Amino acid sequence: MTTIDRAITDAITAENTARAAAPAPEVIVVHPEKESQLEALLCLYEQRKAAHDAAEDQWGEYKEALVAALRAYNPDENVKVYEVPATRMWPAVTVAWRKGREYLPAELIRKHIPQIWDAFKVTAKGYWEVRPKGKRG
Repeated sequence: MTTIDRAITDAITAENTARAAAPAPEVIVVHPEKESQLEALLCLYEQRKAAHDAAEDQWGEYKEALVAALRAYNPDENVKVYEVPATRMWPAVTVAWRKGREYLPAELIRKHIPQIWDAFKVTAKGYWEVRPKGKRG
C-alpha cells in the first residue's frame, strides 16, 4: 500500500468515524395556529415555488431570445459584448458573454487527495432550505 493510498484510507476512516459521532440535528414539529402569519405563508408555498420556477425558466428563455435577436444584427462570433442604448420603452442594456469559471472538481480531490482537501477547504455560508417534506434538491 502506497503512502497516498494509506492517507486516503486513513482520511476515509476518520471521516466515517466523525460522521458516526456527529449528533443528528434536532427536529421541531410545528403546528401553525389557524389564521396565523405562518399558516398564510404555508398556504402560499406551492404558488410561490411554481412562480419562482417559472420565472427562472422564463428568464433563461428571454436571455436566449435576446442574444439570438442581437446576433441577427451582427452574426460575427467574435463579438462578445452588445450595448443597447435606452429609449422611453426600455432601459440601457449590456449583453456580454462571460467565460465559464474554472474550478477544481472537488469530489475528485476529496476522494484522491484528502490532504489537499482538508488543508484548503472552505465552508460556504449556511442558508435555510425550504422544500416539501421528504424531498431533496
